[in-house]
Amino acid sequence: MKTSAKSVLFSIAAGLALSAAAATISVDAVNQRWPWNNLVDVDFTISGSESSMAYRIELSATYNNGANRVYANSYLTEPVVEGDGQKRVTWNLGDDCPELKSDDFTISVTATPLTDNTIPVYMVIDLSSGPQSTKYPVRYTTKAPDLSDDKCRTTEMWLRRIKAGTEFTIGGAFSGVASLPSSKTMKLTQDFYMAIFETTQQQWAMVQNEWPSFYSNETYRATRPVESIFKSNVRGRLYYCPWPQNSEANSGTFVKKMQDRTGLAAFDLPTAAQWEYAALGGAASGSYGGYNLSGGISQSTMINFARCTQNGGGTADGDIGISEINGDKTGTMTVGHYKPNDYGLYDMLGNVSEMVLDRYSSTWPDNVPESDYKGPEAGYDNTIKGTPYSNGASYQTLRYHNKLGDTSSDRAVGARFCVTLD
Repeated sequence: MKTSAKSVLFSIAAGLALSAAAATISVDAVNQRWPWNNLVDVDFTISGSESSMAYRIELSATYNNGANRVYANSYLTEPVVEGDGQKRVTWNLGDDCPELKSDDFTISVTATPLTDNTIPVYMVIDLSSGPQSTKYPVRYTTKAPDLSDDKCRTTEMWLRRIKAGTEFTIGGAFSGVASLPSSKTMKLTQDFYMAIFETTQQQWAMVQNEWPSFYSNETYRATRPVESIFKSNVRGRLYYCPWPQNSEANSGTFVKKMQDRTGLAAFDLPTAAQWEYAALGGAASGSYGGYNLSGGISQSTMINFARCTQNGGGTADGDIGISEINGDKTGTMTVGHYKPNDYGLYDMLGNVSEMVLDRYSSTWPDNVPESDYKGPEAGYDNTIKGTPYSNGASYQTLRYHNKLGDTSSDRAVGARFCVTLD
């Protein structure tokens, strides 16, 4: 290990939380980046694990002869590893302890099996450098965002890791709401990160340098979902970017800029299958925040989960009046205001409907694959998912399946983004 007068001296310890498997972990090396840039590379080896088992890695360190401990909250690399062999996780120690100076630093490594989606891992994209930036830094953390600090809704984009592999039911009729006539059982084979919030107006402005939304009151707009956006500005019209035949996004679009500035080539809208899988929160079908939607949820319960007409979602109706249409009483609501689903994702019901990659069809096409369905091969319109704020509480459903024209926008339609993993 390299040391110098400006170095932190590291010793090594290892811990392992592996109740699900008889695996062992050994730490091989802990090295600071030189010249010192607040990054610490931790190399370790896992042995005796199942080949397909993924683990969440957590780092901590003691210093001052063990009197103090600091826990890693910011990682440069994803703190997730899979299977046996030598691994590396990079701790951004400067983010967590910018003033820390110590000559005795003992690193501990803990690995927890990612057997399901109850163990959180987050990707955080820093947008604070604004629309003229050429780079948006990406970090990872195992700690949920502080919802009292609006930067998680404005100058950062937070995405949560979703483990694939569980069978789920997609589609199905819902009375009185645009939906597919029947359901199908399928799987996703690739894990992905899904944004925990709908994209907000300020997040959009940090990339695109524009505020296109209908709900544009400057007092409230920053944390409201962006809406009234066109597919041509999101990633490109189907006419020019014919999904699923072509996965490329057009130059100058939100998606392309995010791909280029983050280095995340797989940053994009989710497919409808990814969207429904994430929205269901681990249930085979019909669950949201622990409630069974297929069995019906009372109005008094639904208003805790979804922006809808019963809690201010009407655009100019009822007792509010037209004078408040662009205030904070009607229309969309600050993202993350209502309760999340079982994966910690907010506003999968209510607020705005969300664009997905799929072309629209009102029925299932022939020969739908059992895994990684990418939508119909043909069609001129785009699919949108998630019931909007203009629906009543009784008509909020994860099965909502509607269309938006390829050259159209709507003040009840926005977007949520994801990153699919190899």
